[in-house]
Amino acid sequence: MRHELELRKDYLPDNTLKSIYFGGGTPSLLNNSQLEKVLHQIQRLYNVEPDAEITLEANPDDLSSEKLHNLHMLGINRLSIGIQSFDEGILKWMNRAHTAQQSLQCLEDAKQAGIHQLSIDLIYGIPSLDVQMWRDTLCKAIETGAQHISAYCLTIEEKTALYHAVKMKQEKPVDEEAAAQQFEILTDVLDMHGFEHYEISNFARYKQYAVHNKSYWQNKPYLGIGPSAHSFDGVSRQWNLSNNQGYIKQINTGKDFFEQEILTKKDRYNETVMTGLRTIWGVSEQVLLNEFAEYYLTTRNKFDAYKKEGILAFDNGVYTLVNSHRFMADGIAASLFA
Repeated sequence: MRHELELRKDYLPDNTLKSIYFGGGTPSLLNNSQLEKVLHQIQRLYNVEPDAEITLEANPDDLSSEKLHNLHMLGINRLSIGIQSFDEGILKWMNRAHTAQQSLQCLEDAKQAGIHQLSIDLIYGIPSLDVQMWRDTLCKAIETGAQHISAYCLTIEEKTALYHAVKMKQEKPVDEEAAAQQFEILTDVLDMHGFEHYEISNFARYKQYAVHNKSYWQNKPYLGIGPSAHSFDGVSRQWNLSNNQGYIKQINTGKDFFEQEILTKKDRYNETVMTGLRTIWGVSEQVLLNEFAEYYLTTRNKFDAYKKEGILAFDNGVYTLVNSHRFMADGIAASLFA
């Protein structure tokens, strides 16, 4: 990974970094020395802003008091913690290695260690999750004092144990109606407690938006390092080999370790609509007219229809999704594609 950083030091159009994000899998398994080496290489090659957001994804069972102290000393100032639920039965069903008590303890330990930017990941749409259990989990998440909550609906991926169990009728599939109700509860409860619903799955107190993720939604360039990592330079996307051994071999022999796709103007239009409608910042009509007029003008009647139906709001020249339709954001955005 340090070698890849060296090879790709000129990939980004700007040498200044506003965020560094250790994610994808469980980067908290890296020991102190490994994290330090990667961070040192980044700081050697780039101008890292003094207040840059430096996030590490982790599971509660990986975060001992000592580990948290070490992370803070290295400069990690934000944690994204995969808590998923505060219900013991749900955690067991998901085969999580941690308990609800461990989750609460690691959040307290993080604050004690000096890491105060905390984000909690939660999952809803689980077949055995009822309304009261979901409300209880949300209340506990709020009580922890975390400034950021990411909540995702359960998806059943092919070739997983859960997919097989559902196919064999050993597990129930996701109930779309129940998931939609839980999404509504999620938005209502968090809004009541001062969380701003700034992206479909993300909520923040006091404008504590995730700098890193916000960059994705606003189509800003980013560089991804390591197996399976994706990158975007404003014109093309590329993704690294997912196989660890293959990635290492290609890097060491100087051969291509990634695939690349040049984005067409149509691709960029569709992505602008998709990402913009997921957020409170929406999609600027001026941008659509200035950069993508040939596509926007052919779909404008659909935008107008959604305005009349109360699905899209249009204020100060910006399209945003009306809150009550956010659960269907991807489908609505897709219908507006060129």
